[in-house]
Amino acid sequence: MAQPPAPATPPPAFTERPDRDEPRDRAGAAWPEGPPPVAHQPARPVAVRTAHTRRRFERRVILLGAGSALAVSAVTLTLFTAMSDETAPVVRPGPAATPTATATLTRKVPPGWSATGAWQTPIRPGTRPAVIPDGGLVAMVTTDRRVQIRHGATGAVIWTAATPLPPEAGDPVATRIDGKPVITALAGPRLLVWPVNGTGAAPTTLALPDKAQVSWAGDGPLLTLPDRKAALVTGGQARTVELPGKAVAMAVDGSTVLAATSTGTWWRLTPGAPPVKVTPKKPAGAQAVTRVAAAGHGAVTLVWSSGTSGKAVAALHDATTGAARASASAPAEQLRTTPVWVRGADGGAAALGPVVFDLARPAATARPGLIPLTTAGPVAYGRIGKRLVAVPASGEPVRDLGAGTALPWGTVADRAIVADRTADGVALFALPAAAPAG
Repeated sequence: MAQPPAPATPPPAFTERPDRDEPRDRAGAAWPEGPPPVAHQPARPVAVRTAHTRRRFERRVILLGAGSALAVSAVTLTLFTAMSDETAPVVRPGPAATPTATATLTRKVPPGWSATGAWQTPIRPGTRPAVIPDGGLVAMVTTDRRVQIRHGATGAVIWTAATPLPPEAGDPVATRIDGKPVITALAGPRLLVWPVNGTGAAPTTLALPDKAQVSWAGDGPLLTLPDRKAALVTGGQARTVELPGKAVAMAVDGSTVLAATSTGTWWRLTPGAPPVKVTPKKPAGAQAVTRVAAAGHGAVTLVWSSGTSGKAVAALHDATTGAARASASAPAEQLRTTPVWVRGADGGAAALGPVVFDLARPAATARPGLIPLTTAGPVAYGRIGKRLVAVPASGEPVRDLGAGTALPWGTVADRAIVADRTADGVALFALPAAAPAG
């Protein structure tokens, strides 16, 4: 599948791809450790420039503009075409294959899950599924390049897109617009949108402004625009906001754009309303912000310097109040050299390098040496040295996994969603929980 120009940040789990072109590598199933890293990073990384900041990292940091905070403008760009899922004629492809209930993975499975799938279905190699917590659904790309939605528990087809993805389209992304779940795909200068609760008819199309960059780090698509502007999609329109001072757009948070500065403060920018500045509150043991790591889903994740030599503090902050919800001290070098933010679509766990967050409690635990790859439910998966491991966000002991274990893309409807190779290509498996021992 042809890839569009790279956005400023990797999109969420459904779209992130390794920097390889071989279909077998991009299939996920062929990776010995399961899926490549599922990174949720801000639209542009923001770092404090210190004497210890690596030059190669500084070259990636873009701190734009200067000056004081400005009022948020409410410029509206009406960019959607008139075609919508509700009005377009529905042209159905042939019936989808019946899910197979007796298929068994050839790979090892993660702890707590059965090796026999509740259902399976072929998917297009090189594409990635997404779990949609709303309704317990799974989105995927079929072998004939159509977006398809299935029920997570049974594999029943909810809808299949009436038309294949355009050749220039990137992998679809499960996200939200106006609080409703949608599937989006970037196709050159257009953003295609299918309502999850629709019929699969021809997608609504958003013609993107010139030089717009799209990222999916938060609750919905974020458009980073020239001239110190950003936009979110609402009501079939792109509503723009101006970025105050040196703030950099990070993510969409509900109906707001989060934009952060190198000092660790951030702005909540709502179209048509004054900008709101948020100053983070120091977590225990913290001194000064050294990096803004991630934003979105009601939170901003920061890295703070610490009074303890060789340590730093990773903290999850409330995006509205700045309060520290959870934090943990970890080796500063590891927080600097493994900066990937990983958050599952199911919202059970997240990880920033060696710090794992239990998003339900919330709480944080340091796991020195951890390089996170993905999260599913309340578990983070990754590597510690050469060991492939499962790391419970609850703080329970780390579990070693065998080489080649299939790591889940996510959990939905009490199923772990994994991929494996079959005689016919690549298939998606929904694994039920394993029966209790004994």
